[in-house]
Amino acid sequence: MLADSNKEAKGIDHGADKESFFLERSANGNEERITLNQGKLVIGRSAESADYVDLGEGLSRAHIEFGMDRLLCTAKDLGSRNGSLLNGQMMIPYKLYSLEAGDRLQLAGGGGPVYQLKKA
Repeated sequence: MLADSNKEAKGIDHGADKESFFLERSANGNEERITLNQGKLVIGRSAESADYVDLGEGLSRAHIEFGMDRLLCTAKDLGSRNGSLLNGQMMIPYKLYSLEAGDRLQLAGGGGPVYQLKKA
């Protein structure tokens, strides 16, 4: 009995405090929902380099990486040729950005697809 209470005191994850997030992709009037699971998700135009293939104009083979670790969502532009915007600001390639629900990422400049982070 004492061992069980010690585990809870040390903050062992029992799943109750996890939030789930998803990306809503918008392009050309179409919307799509992409679930973010624990770990990483790479978006790009190449099925060999990306977990989610987006054939939007101007995307790199491996364009951007999203990370999900318990309560923290992150994004990192993978040195894409046409860049990525986070809430209208150009992302620095390979810099890790913390994301919050409502953040918008536009890939491949002003004409590329938009991904918005939302809570499930």
